[in-house]
Amino acid sequence: MKKSVKSNKQLQADRTEKHLQISSSNKSKVGKENRMANRSSISLTRVLFQAGMLLISFLTLLIYFSIGPNRAWISERILTYCQDFNEQKDSLSIEFRKDYRYGSSYTISKMIESELRKRARAEDVLLLLPPTDYITANGEEYKVPEPAVFYYYTGIKSIWADSKDASKANWYFDVINHQPQLIMVTDNGEIQRAILKFNKYKASL
Repeated sequence: MKKSVKSNKQLQADRTEKHLQISSSNKSKVGKENRMANRSSISLTRVLFQAGMLLISFLTLLIYFSIGPNRAWISERILTYCQDFNEQKDSLSIEFRKDYRYGSSYTISKMIESELRKRARAEDVLLLLPPTDYITANGEEYKVPEPAVFYYYTGIKSIWADSKDASKANWYFDVINHQPQLIMVTDNGEIQRAILKFNKYKASL
């Protein structure tokens, strides 16, 4: 009888232990599911936040570049680059690119260089250049570059009429009767007259 009672008590204890184990297992599963749900919720919140910040940034840039000066800048500097690239990608010549970039100022400077090299040793030349306004007043279109830029274009030294060393020039560029001319200086009086004539117009960059 005692064994039977003991056996019943043992069975009841075993059942209680199993129940507790099942209950603990269920709680563990529920805890894991809750943690996974919390993580999913945090990830979704983070994604939505990042998407919102991206949208705000995009709208801010859109508004910024729609303002007058900023719109002009992006149009002239950024959008034109794409157009220039498409036009130039098949023309890789350095001369083509310089001509395209610098325009008639470069082209005419190169023509002057070509003519000078035919008539003199380039390293011996100091070329007096007239102001752009003088050229325009005499019926020609040539944006005269400053001496440093002219040298970059051509490799020939030049000088402007308002320089204190202008009288040292041994050649000068002029427009006579609407005809561009390169003239070699033969006497000091000639270069002084050219300087006086050119200085009636203001040199500009």
